[in-house]
Amino acid sequence: MSIGEPNAKNWLFSLIESLPHEQFTRLTITLWAIWTARRKAIREEIFQSPLSTHGFINSYLEELKSIAKPPSGTPVHAVPVPRQARWIPPPRAIPKINVDAAVSKNENRGAASAFC
Repeated sequence: MSIGEPNAKNWLFSLIESLPHEQFTRLTITLWAIWTARRKAIREEIFQSPLSTHGFINSYLEELKSIAKPPSGTPVHAVPVPRQARWIPPPRAIPKINVDAAVSKNENRGAASAFC
């Protein structure tokens, strides 16, 4: 692993190859949490303490672990129950705008629509 790697993408790729999966996951989540806290401080003037950032990182990692390992007694191939989509009307005097778009795989065409 090259510590002096000037290209961030190459540095990250070298870490993928050199770090164990658990350490690499912790590193990437830590970088993401620091970037998010910095962005909020700069753009929204929301300041987060290092302790709360550290707490977020640990709780996020614990949640990932709980998702990765199903609880004992739960079938591994459990099929999730689909939720029925339903329209939720907006509050009175507030318009709701729906948008959708599609692009053809085979042709250079697409379509978009919006309605209020």
